[in-house]
Amino acid sequence: MDRGPVIYVTAAETGAHAPIVRNDPDEPTRTVHLPAAVTRKAVVKHADAFRTALRATTNRQQPARARREAQQQMLAVLTWTWTNITEPVLDSLGHTGLPPEGQRWNRVWWCPVGVVTMLPLHEYNGAVSTSTHPS
Repeated sequence: MDRGPVIYVTAAETGAHAPIVRNDPDEPTRTVHLPAAVTRKAVVKHADAFRTALRATTNRQQPARARREAQQQMLAVLTWTWTNITEPVLDSLGHTGLPPEGQRWNRVWWCPVGVVTMLPLHEYNGAVSTSTHPS
């Protein structure tokens, strides 16, 4: 039984890619080269921003305005992650629209490697109210 592809996501100083391993004898592996914006340095920057914002949003001693601003920062990181990592990979797998009526999304297994483990790859699905991608 095919339980979906395993997607490894890696980032280095010079760029990033996502090797995809599938249970498909005709194409068991392939690699998605991610946009130039995805480098080790950019991933660390965004992950640090996300962690800092997460702490602020859960700190009740912070003023409400600061917590709202932190939520916007988290959304910005999620949007960057979606645009530069998650969406290109899902698009390469053909996950570009809603599944047929009565069917579920195809399962994918995210396996971030190195600094990419600090990003919430599974948390966001693009434009929240209009996305056709799975989360």
